[in-house]
Amino acid sequence: MGSSYANLTVVGATTDAVIGALSGQEALVTQPRGGAVGVFPADEENGWPLLGQHLSAALRTAVIGALVFDDDILNVLTWIDGELVDDLCVPDPADHFGPEAASAAEMAEFGDLADMGIDAGAMGLGPSSSPGHDARRLVDLLRRGDAAEVRRIVRGEYAFATDRHAELAGALGLPIEFAGWGHHYLTRQGEDFAGGPLIAAP
Repeated sequence: MGSSYANLTVVGATTDAVIGALSGQEALVTQPRGGAVGVFPADEENGWPLLGQHLSAALRTAVIGALVFDDDILNVLTWIDGELVDDLCVPDPADHFGPEAASAAEMAEFGDLADMGIDAGAMGLGPSSSPGHDARRLVDLLRRGDAAEVRRIVRGEYAFATDRHAELAGALGLPIEFAGWGHHYLTRQGEDFAGGPLIAAP
């Protein structure tokens, strides 16, 4: 099994503001880095999308949530002021798992992606309110990043989804050091984390 993790990047907020907005939810939080704060929720499997939307609405800012599953699939959700504005999942799970991936039951042998927070509808497994992904729209809404570089990364071939995550963060002008890390990794081997000191909340 490859790496699986989830984290959130909160743009333009202070660490204290983020911790206050967590409302008692358990997470590890960074100091601002490149104009953004990293949040590593303890509930990586189920809680990260709801927490990302909550932080975005509470802080009236952009939050980019990333899930890597088995170092194969990268799902990135972006909220602005609490609204989901971009939903990227690469590679296409149907391409990755094969045509039989249209059956959610058959995908269960690879792990329950729904429980990991991946939008089943965005994966073609059911109805969805997903806005989909558009590199130009995303960059324009975030007011940062390089749309052409984002497109290159989304269309490129990567052996590891973590590498795609890091490059995508860089293309969006966000810290690359958060890629590869989730709460469970940080609590076990956090000494290798290059994203600065961490504060445990609450």
